[in-house]
Amino acid sequence: MLAFAVMSMALPWPRAIVDPTSVGGPARQAIPWLLAGFTFLSYGTLTVFAYCLLIGGASEANKKFVAAVLNRAGIGAALGALVGLRVAPVLLQAPGGNAGQADFTDCLSDVGNIVTMLTLMFVGTAWKYSFAPVNEAAATLARHVEWLKRYSDGAVVRKLIPFILLWGINLVAFQFARTIFFEVSAIMK
Repeated sequence: MLAFAVMSMALPWPRAIVDPTSVGGPARQAIPWLLAGFTFLSYGTLTVFAYCLLIGGASEANKKFVAAVLNRAGIGAALGALVGLRVAPVLLQAPGGNAGQADFTDCLSDVGNIVTMLTLMFVGTAWKYSFAPVNEAAATLARHVEWLKRYSDGAVVRKLIPFILLWGINLVAFQFARTIFFEVSAIMK
């Protein structure tokens, strides 16, 4: 669904993919919300991903989460490259439509930004799968800390520590997304 939405937006409005602040009309009000939402989801997912890689071990939930994130990152990068190729002819034109006015390096930079943006958008879709690996990572960490070993299968380690960890990660992700929202809103005025 997300891939279809991105591709359908890239075909008629290629400049909006590179510069979302150039969107006009009623859709203009949704741009800060969309950017903040994708920022929250991708930041939260990648932070949990890092924690799972650091302390998660080789649990089945961790393997599935890592596979889900990497799968989505690959899809996002491939789709970003395709969208970048679709948008490249428009990017090589100046905003007024004069061909040859833009630098090739600027075009390459924009295509790279498109690949990164779509990769992060697709990685953010794995956010809902991040809860189970955090439970496993907390239990694995508890088994390696001497004074926590006896609690490694207890409710505190299985429920409370992951809840606090996810709450903290998502709070920071929310603050980051809020900053993005206000910054984009200020730029668009």
